[in-house]
Amino acid sequence: MYSLHCIDPLKLLFYPSSAQAREAAAQDPKTRKKKPSIIRRLPKPAMSFHPWPDGPHSPRWDSFSLVGRHGVVLADYSRKCNRAAPSAALYDTGRGVFASIPPPNSGKVHPLGMSFPMIQDETEDDPSLYVIDLSCYAEMDTCFEVLARRDGAWCWRTLPGPPFLSHSAPRPAIQICSYTAVDDGSTICISTIMRDGICTYAFDTASHAWRQLGQWALPFHGKAEYVPELKLWVSLLLDYGNPLPSPRLGVFDLSAVDAAQHPPTPQRAWDYLGPGSHSVGGDNKHTSIPGLHLVNLGSGKFCIGTHISITWSRPCTSGDDDMSTTDDSSSWNSEPEPEMPMMDIIRREDFLVLTGVEVKRCSSCEGLQMIKHKSRRYDFRLLPMVAVL
Repeated sequence: MYSLHCIDPLKLLFYPSSAQAREAAAQDPKTRKKKPSIIRRLPKPAMSFHPWPDGPHSPRWDSFSLVGRHGVVLADYSRKCNRAAPSAALYDTGRGVFASIPPPNSGKVHPLGMSFPMIQDETEDDPSLYVIDLSCYAEMDTCFEVLARRDGAWCWRTLPGPPFLSHSAPRPAIQICSYTAVDDGSTICISTIMRDGICTYAFDTASHAWRQLGQWALPFHGKAEYVPELKLWVSLLLDYGNPLPSPRLGVFDLSAVDAAQHPPTPQRAWDYLGPGSHSVGGDNKHTSIPGLHLVNLGSGKFCIGTHISITWSRPCTSGDDDMSTTDDSSSWNSEPEPEMPMMDIIRREDFLVLTGVEVKRCSSCEGLQMIKHKSRRYDFRLLPMVAVL
């Protein structure tokens, strides 16, 4: 069963004003909290549902995508033996109701949903969800489609497949590392990582034409969000070569990216996580970041979800051994049992850090500044999390 829990990030992660956030950051480090406050309980579910029943060994391709400010698309893109087509539903978090939408035109094994609320002349109430199948068996004529309103009703429309899926199936694995919308939302830029290299492509949402921009990748992680107040794009950066990953928030000017010869560089980048966010466990810790999520709240405010996974080990001691016994029958053995080698105990902890940040122009320095507000930490042991929208 899946449950949707809705939080208000403006209340949970932000001070009433930017000035109060600056005052909190200027506190004496000795009295300031080093670790984020813990979210001990999620709000009651806004809704819960059971997915379509499967056999005990049937794979699932459930997908959850945010469409606009209040819409959540729940989709199962797989084809079942007892069902001829995929299924989908739209839940409106603002009104708390389900809306009926048609199923996707084709099944998808590895779907990626890309929501763009500002495609061409669409308003905030009429966003679009572009879904692409990245699996090695995806077919060019069915792998890419869009969910949008037409004449007031939701409908799926099949689009031309991208060039990076032109090889016949099965093909090597493909990963989309970054994407965004430019030219007032009329062009979607996508960077891919494949076995034979990296490339960035542009898709014209009006003419449905693809073209290659260059053999380079947009230098950010996931989606870059456009901020009209800044006329710039905000995104997340992650240095995979760093043994202790330190995600950052970056600002880019992507207005001319579709004509660029080289990847853009960030105008500014900030470390938004404090050192206490990684504090857990003991010695020999290994930290990884399996997931990053950037949620645009409008007016230059963002909620950042950072999935942090920490593993560490400690030597096994006699106190960890439950096999000792006081049974008198052990005295019958004339020879002592051989000692088993002591093995390290591996521990793992996964948690999500939610951080509220604000990006705005600095009136005194005529530059850009990031104002960090609050952070909250949620432990995955309380309730596993499938998606952050």
